[in-house]
Amino acid sequence: TKENKVPPPTPVPTISPTVAPSSSPSTRAPTLPTPPTAATPSPAGSPPPTPVNATPMPAAPTTPAPTFPGLLGLIVENSFDNGSALLRPGTPQRFAFEWLRENDGIEGFSDQTILQRYALATFYFSTNGNSSWEPTIRDDGWLTDTPECEWGSTANNACDTNGVYTSLTLDFVGVSGQLPLEIGMLTGLTRLSVRNNGSAGPSL
Repeated sequence: TKENKVPPPTPVPTISPTVAPSSSPSTRAPTLPTPPTAATPSPAGSPPPTPVNATPMPAAPTTPAPTFPGLLGLIVENSFDNGSALLRPGTPQRFAFEWLRENDGIEGFSDQTILQRYALATFYFSTNGNSSWEPTIRDDGWLTDTPECEWGSTANNACDTNGVYTSLTLDFVGVSGQLPLEIGMLTGLTRLSVRNNGSAGPSL
């Protein structure tokens, strides 16, 4: 008789994982996006974080002022009262000095130019330039950054070719008040004429 043969069992297929599981957890933590610095709140009582490589804000522009001792010393040295009128608030000399020290580019002026501008500014304030002068003269360069040789006058060529002020001529334009001693700082002056009608002219 034929023996009944039992077929061998079919082997069960095994599925091996592609990557063997690790018996210990991975030491590499998942990478998370870093939040922006500005959005990170600071702990209470702590100063806010300083941004890295922050571009500093530009400094406000400043206009360099002339050194007070240098400008004052030059004028006092050439004054006829040792600067006593200049040092008193409210005088024509003080007004002239305060105006002069704000002149644009004064640090590049020669001593001659500084003294001429100071003398003429003192003359302006002492003879009521801002109130009694005719506007056609007062508004023609006086007390501006325009060169003093180009300030309004009733004569031509206030300065010579070297920039020395030689002619202060303001006839019949409302000049009044008092002529200041600082006129003497105009060392090249050869003509001074400030005629007015009647008795309204300036006194010495």
